[in-house]
Amino acid sequence: MDRCFVATELVARQAMDHGLKRPQITCHGLPIRPAFSSLRGVHKIELRKKLGLDTSAPTVMLIGGGEGMGKIAEIAEALSAR
Repeated sequence: MDRCFVATELVARQAMDHGLKRPQITCHGLPIRPAFSSLRGVHKIELRKKLGLDTSAPTVMLIGGGEGMGKIAEIAEALSAR
């Protein structure tokens, strides 16, 4: 049986909608560079200060991958409207 490796449960459900069976799907999550996880335990206010960010403003990190994410500028605009 061929396996399908996906990042999220949403993608797993979409794969099943297209005919794959649950035993064929493995959800691994999104791989991240170890440097990103090394920030565990760092208080977010201190990190925001270090990065020169407003310590009281809502903050979102929006990134795209090698395959592209689509219309990042429009996504950022939609997020800022909330």
